[in-house]
Amino acid sequence: MGTVGNPEKAKLAASFGYDELFVRSEFAEKTLKSTGQKGVHVVFDPVGGSMRKQSLEVLCLSASWLLSETPAVKRMSRIPLTKYGFPTNSPLVLH
Repeated sequence: MGTVGNPEKAKLAASFGYDELFVRSEFAEKTLKSTGQKGVHVVFDPVGGSMRKQSLEVLCLSASWLLSETPAVKRMSRIPLTKYGFPTNSPLVLH
C-alpha cells in the first residue's frame, strides 16, 4: 500500500508496483477498510505533519512505525499512545 499527495501522482506511483494507492487525505480510512479494520504491521512515514496521526490510527498492535528524522520526531513523547489502543507501557523506539 502507498499514498500519494493527489490523484495526479497515482499513475507514477503505480509504476513502482504498489498493490493499492490512496490519496493522503483518505489514507487512514482506506487503509483500515482494505485491511478489514485490522490495520497494518509497518508504516514508513517520511511525510510527517498530519500523516503522523493517521499513521498511528492504522497500526495494529505490535506494529512498527518508521519515522524520518524531522523536528516533529523530537516531540513524539507528547502523543498519548493509549488513545490509539497501545498499552501504556508500549515503547516508542526511534531509529
